[in-house]
Amino acid sequence: VDVDTTTINTIKPFEWLTSSESIIPIIESLDIPEKRAALHVGCGSSTLGEALITSDKLQFQLVANIDKDEETLERMKERWLSSKINMETTPQEKTTNRMQFRCMDWCCVGDDDDCNHPLFDNQEFNLVL
Repeated sequence: VDVDTTTINTIKPFEWLTSSESIIPIIESLDIPEKRAALHVGCGSSTLGEALITSDKLQFQLVANIDKDEETLERMKERWLSSKINMETTPQEKTTNRMQFRCMDWCCVGDDDDCNHPLFDNQEFNLVL
């Protein structure tokens, strides 16, 4: 995987409400099934999606990060790929967890009240942030 490391450090994590470290214990206290998938709406440059996947206790299999700023999402993707490369030192350690990045303004999806938007391939989420 080719990663442009020149822009990775230019995106600084920003949390709108509070830090990922303070939200993780709350999420850990929830009764979430073993097959864990999170939809992170308006993710910006937050590290929460990364924390959901890399947390030893939570181990989410999928985090779909949604934001309307394409440039921020691209830099977040680069940051994730860079950290994932650092985590996967041997083929046996490769994670099966997935991080998705989708550029969209949720308000513009339409009148449909459910989450069956084609970008999600009918994925069910058991945590929405």
